[in-house]
Amino acid sequence: MILKKNLKENLFFIVPFIIWLIIGAGILASISKGDLVLFFNENRMLVANFYFIIASKFAEYSFIIFFIFILLNQSFGNAFMAALTWLASGIGAQSLKRLFDMPRPAAFFGESNLNKIGNTELHYAYSFPSGHSTTAFALFFIFGFFVKNKKWQILFFILALSTAISRMYLLQHFFIDVYFGSILGVLIATIVFVSINSSNIFGFQNWKHKKLGLKRLF
Repeated sequence: MILKKNLKENLFFIVPFIIWLIIGAGILASISKGDLVLFFNENRMLVANFYFIIASKFAEYSFIIFFIFILLNQSFGNAFMAALTWLASGIGAQSLKRLFDMPRPAAFFGESNLNKIGNTELHYAYSFPSGHSTTAFALFFIFGFFVKNKKWQILFFILALSTAISRMYLLQHFFIDVYFGSILGVLIATIVFVSINSSNIFGFQNWKHKKLGLKRLF
């Protein structure tokens, strides 16, 4: 019941996410593994370079800590669930990476055959799934539960998708990595949100509505 009720409150994220899953399934069925990576490798634009470098950072420490600090001013409960989602998505993605141990584009194609952007350091191992994509979809999906204006969920989806695309654009992952990373992220966020709200772990129900109260900070 809690799952069904709350998923309805995140429809502006869920609907485009379902469309993404359908289109993504078609892409996986119709193109070869490295085709999108090679497409991005051969088609560069200065604006896109800048945007995707920034988008990739949405799933990195500095941005995430900033988001969680904002949530602390909204409610300790939301910040706690976001932090737990971040932790769970990291553990989940890193565990699967080591289980599958798939090569990244730099190892698959050879770094000398790729046109990397600036001083970007290319990685070689643990490609599947994309950790950035998993974390971005997990966090932005759970953020959708927290906002009163549900249209923000559309922006959250765009930001999560931008992070996923950035991992291909920056030659760090294949499409299959970011596609399944997005699914893993949404599943983890859903499990965290439903399970925490259905329990009183650490006395959650007693302090979840408390907040820092720094109303004029942002």
